[in-house]
Amino acid sequence: MARDASRRRSAAGHTLLELLVVLAIIGILSGIAGVASGVSGAQHLDMAEVQIRDALEWAQAQARSNRSPVGVVFDPSEDRFAIVDASGALLPDPLTHAGYEVSFHRPNQPRLVHMLSAIFGAGGRALIFDAQGAPMSGGTIRLQARGVSRVLSVDAATGSLSST
Repeated sequence: MARDASRRRSAAGHTLLELLVVLAIIGILSGIAGVASGVSGAQHLDMAEVQIRDALEWAQAQARSNRSPVGVVFDPSEDRFAIVDASGALLPDPLTHAGYEVSFHRPNQPRLVHMLSAIFGAGGRALIFDAQGAPMSGGTIRLQARGVSRVLSVDAATGSLSST
């Protein structure tokens, strides 16, 4: 008879202690999620700027070493950019050996970054380095994250990147 009462009590619901433990776990997880999402727009833009700077430097170095034009093609409508050779084929990423393409929509990227525009030369969306690694034109890339905007300017003489 004691077993039947015990079974009815356990089948009836959870104890107050069990509910408190579940609420504590939910509170801890929501605190962690709040901290993780607390990255500011400026920090997202900093991460995106580093990625773009690295891509431009790598493309310029590839153009010099291969003595062949290399381009960094920007696609603002898809928030992505890629490094291509003279024929338009993706060059391999030095780390992953896959095609060098960065999309701000991928999970391992600063996903809140939106590329508003990328303009080079006569309105083109590609920054091209000639066979000596010199840019064929300068240009700008406009980024935005969480209401914060940034303009990246590429110097027409050196290919160096500055931000405002």
